Amino acid sequence: MVVIQGVEVMLEYHLDDKNIDFYRALVPLTLRRQGIAEKSVRTGLAWAKTEGLNISTRCSYVVNFLR
Repeated sequence: MVVIQGVEVMLEYHLDDKNIDFYRALVPLTLRRQGIAEKSVRTGLAWAKTEGLNISTRCSYVVNFLR
């Protein structure tokens, strides 16, 4: 979770051993269309790759970055 302009932005995930499931990217309406979701997803995926985790997702937004 990150707080931007007093509002919480989250990339939610479940971590189980070496498997990570990014299941939800949450950016409030007031902060959308500013690239915040993209930055949080790219940061989360980069961290997961650095840690050698097996990445999966149930989030349609995150799927776009795994193609």
